[in-house]
Amino acid sequence: MNTYHPLLNVYIIWHPAADALCRPLAKAVYIGLNRDPNRPFGRGIGIPTYYRCVAEPGKEIPLAIDVNSAVHSVVFVLVEDHLVNDDAWADDIAGLYAQTKASHGQHLLVPVALSKSAFNLHPDVAETNFVRLSNLDVDAVKAKLLHYILHILARLLANPVRTTEQGIELSPLPIKLFISHTKREPKALQLAEALKQELDNTQVGRFFDSVDIASGQNFADDIEDNIKDAALMAIRSDRYSDSPWCRMEVMAAKRLNRPMIVIDALQQHEDRSFPYLSNVPGIRFDLEQPLATPEARQKLHAIIDFALLEVLRFVYVEKHFAHLKACDWLPQDVFILSRPPEERDLRTSKLQHVVYPDPPLGYEENSELTPQYSP
Repeated sequence: MNTYHPLLNVYIIWHPAADALCRPLAKAVYIGLNRDPNRPFGRGIGIPTYYRCVAEPGKEIPLAIDVNSAVHSVVFVLVEDHLVNDDAWADDIAGLYAQTKASHGQHLLVPVALSKSAFNLHPDVAETNFVRLSNLDVDAVKAKLLHYILHILARLLANPVRTTEQGIELSPLPIKLFISHTKREPKALQLAEALKQELDNTQVGRFFDSVDIASGQNFADDIEDNIKDAALMAIRSDRYSDSPWCRMEVMAAKRLNRPMIVIDALQQHEDRSFPYLSNVPGIRFDLEQPLATPEARQKLHAIIDFALLEVLRFVYVEKHFAHLKACDWLPQDVFILSRPPEERDLRTSKLQHVVYPDPPLGYEENSELTPQYSP
């Protein structure tokens, strides 16, 4: 019998006495990683996400977590004063941390500091790098927590743990975002530069051609090389599609099957919409708004998190389907896609099975796209 283990399980732990503070945070994470219960037909990632926030009957600690029940188990611990002061819960978390530490990067426990006392949780956990959110208000904590979780999970799935010649394990490489923009429009360039500056204040990597390509290097070769391990953020301004370099970057991202988002920054009109900017998530940004305001910075962070969400969705879907295939739950000749199919994906007549994430294409689009497979 083939015993199936999920690719990824995510757990969120908090003390029951801190439910008023922690449950809204956990709910925001669940909606981001799994799906929004209020949008049953919306597109969610579907990552299994579990709460551990009450003691198991007859015990002082929550239901045990078997980290080996999935290929990867990631445990996020929301640490505040009640958890720090409960020795039974703190000891249980220290035991979980020992299990994840012994997995050589396969599993992970991430403590999240919600109070200044959080770093006193347990001496065995003190050596790990906490997510530090203790100086933020509740709404800011939600956004920051989801930002860190998206990047942590995407890094874990996309980039393996690195090991030095001495056998020391290092963090997976950060996710890299490629900022695709035209320099023909000053406001679009200013937006690109503002995104670069915000990314420089995060753990997320970035590629920005004017500072990342050395003088004298081949422009096209560097762009292609950097897109192959990055996610593309295309700033769709009025003259974006006029630029052959921008079109080349988009085509390279599609050809290399990379995650991609479109930042809709149109101010008036474009002469022709570039067709390969379609079939990807999009987010709106008004180029007329000042970039130095708190509201604009909040929107810039929302764009970055929107891109990270797409990276996580993309890499999770790809690896989840590959895992199902390895378990013989999908045909061996299946063609795996991390986004809904488009015509370029179906050019070969040899395709027999195509799998892509929910929700499925509607009948009208499916009939037009693949008439030979339509009923």
